[in-house]
Amino acid sequence: QVAADALAAAVAEVTAAAEKRAAAAADATGDVAKAVEAAMDKFFDADRVGRFDYALRAAGAEVVPALTSEPYTPPGAKLPTKVWHALGRDAGVGRAEDALAADDRFGSCFAFGGAAGDLTVRLPGPGAGDAG
Repeated sequence: QVAADALAAAVAEVTAAAEKRAAAAADATGDVAKAVEAAMDKFFDADRVGRFDYALRAAGAEVVPALTSEPYTPPGAKLPTKVWHALGRDAGVGRAEDALAADDRFGSCFAFGGAAGDLTVRLPGPGAGDAG
């Protein structure tokens, strides 16, 4: 009888430990799912309209350079900003592509010369977006 009681206690202990691990794994899975969902909400809904942002580079949007204004070149710059960008260098002035990023920190924007400019975006595919 002692052996049977010890075996039953061992089985109960192992079962409880397995149930505890399964519950912890389920909580961790739920936590990961919540974190992914929060990150996606932040990334795709940065403008807070509650709709998918098709104009993000990460969603497949692209700048159409031929229909987009030249980047701003600060007074006294040795080279135009577009030359620095063509060389793959940071000119201290945002690129047109920066407008298609979810980054809304100061300086993360497309700066163009003058009081007005154009930024033409090719959306990822036909029918992307809606008018509502």
